[in-house]
Amino acid sequence: MHPLLQELRGTDRRSIGNSSAVAAKVLAQPHLFSPLFDGMLDEDPVVRMRAADAIEKITLRYPEYLRPHTSQLIDDVAYINQKEIRWHVAQMIPRLDITPKQRRAACIILRRYLNFRI
Repeated sequence: MHPLLQELRGTDRRSIGNSSAVAAKVLAQPHLFSPLFDGMLDEDPVVRMRAADAIEKITLRYPEYLRPHTSQLIDDVAYINQKEIRWHVAQMIPRLDITPKQRRAACIILRRYLNFRI
């Protein structure tokens, strides 16, 4: 596990933990964005949720950071069956510069989120 992701570990999914501090660290060192993005695919649901929270905060300011990860966000991350990930992905999708095919996929994802039952 990347040391940056270690900072996101915890036991309580109701807490964002250090995600704000991690977001600030990535804003200061943008090369850390890719390892943080990988955190959304981590096996630990707390790390996934906190990584998604940090990425959502970062991309509010710098949506272009998502560009190299567009396909992975739409094809993999968006299908993680965890409500906290869905909340953040739903906020990130409009920040993407996507092709018509990806736009159709994004619409399907967002509609699926609207029909999701907890």
